[in-house]
Amino acid sequence: PRAVVRFTESGGVVTGRIVRVLPTRRYPNPTTTCDDCAARYRGRDVTSYDLVTGMRWTGSEFSGGRIIDPESGRTYRATMRLDGPDRLRVRGFVGIRALGRTQVWERTR
Repeated sequence: PRAVVRFTESGGVVTGRIVRVLPTRRYPNPTTTCDDCAARYRGRDVTSYDLVTGMRWTGSEFSGGRIIDPESGRTYRATMRLDGPDRLRVRGFVGIRALGRTQVWERTR
């Protein structure tokens, strides 16, 4: 499902937490409880834990953090790079960056 993620910074470390789940064709009436998630997250409120953790600004990107995929239950190393004023390129990977996937997240107002 699509969601709104709020990022916060404390002591130079950025975290991101889902604050709202948006409707989609597959989930026209979404709830914040994850019923299709891996066992570790199934039945939990997705707004109760940080989705993105440990990110630090390195001068050109945020890196050194991790991102959770609640549907698979896996945690990935991650980087985030600004792509204009309203877009964030989020890359999750295992081991090296080449073995990963990038999503583009858009700012909501």
